[in-house]
Amino acid sequence: MKNSLQKAVIFLAACLVPGGEVHAQSLVRVEVNSARPLKAAIDSVEEQIGMPINYEDPRFTASVDVQDVTDQVQSPRQRTANPNVRIIVPKGGALVSVRTPLADTPTIGDALSLLTEIRGQHEASGYPGRFRVRQVGDMVTVDPISVRTLDGSWKSSVAAMDTPVTFPMMKRNAAETLILIAKTLTDSLGIKVGLGRFPMIAFANANVEIGSSDEPAGTVITRLFGQLSAVQSPRAGNLSRYSYRLLYDPGVKYYLLHVHAVTPKMSQKATQPVLRVAPPEGFLVQPQKE
Repeated sequence: MKNSLQKAVIFLAACLVPGGEVHAQSLVRVEVNSARPLKAAIDSVEEQIGMPINYEDPRFTASVDVQDVTDQVQSPRQRTANPNVRIIVPKGGALVSVRTPLADTPTIGDALSLLTEIRGQHEASGYPGRFRVRQVGDMVTVDPISVRTLDGSWKSSVAAMDTPVTFPMMKRNAAETLILIAKTLTDSLGIKVGLGRFPMIAFANANVEIGSSDEPAGTVITRLFGQLSAVQSPRAGNLSRYSYRLLYDPGVKYYLLHVHAVTPKMSQKATQPVLRVAPPEGFLVQPQKE
């Protein structure tokens, strides 16, 4: 949306520890105003701490959780040409959070704690959905556990990425595998899961070997990210450098799965960076040699 605002500021401080050694610390500040405030906050945190964080929308159903923005985003000519088309988006707002300094190399525990605080603010503000913050494999995932129904009451829900998927183990490139996961999830879930933005060339140029037998889709895609990251940067092992955003469109009532690369923040002690630049969408970036 045009009026969406997202600011992410990192304040760097110095902290003396025994022995006189100086470490950089990061004070994470999140200030967002978005139709999806929790997702926007996660984007900000992910960028600041350099750790991949997965996010999934709830399936918005209650009228209090959505808004019609057709008149705001379409010109009079567009509305005349498509009089029956309405653009419906989640009804969000602002979130502000400031976290005490994190270590120079934040841990998964740091991320879980920080995101749990932000989730609490999101729910206290009455924004759509209630969420859990958890670790899936070596990644942090934030996904929905309940939604408001048509009458405004809360009802438990199952995350789409918890849906089991099955497909044969074989070698494919990562792009084919991602497409297969989206298709298989669509068939199992009964709701369309389209493929949105992802680093196409980077995925198409890397081969992985993945299959699934009734495993949650989120577990399978996390394994894909791990294998892909290992192929592109062997020194990283299976540590993922990608994350997903599974976004639900309340107007057309289906999901879009977006994937992006995350640039890790290196500790001052690190002497061998794993991946200096995250591959932008559409380009393959090989790890830089020292």
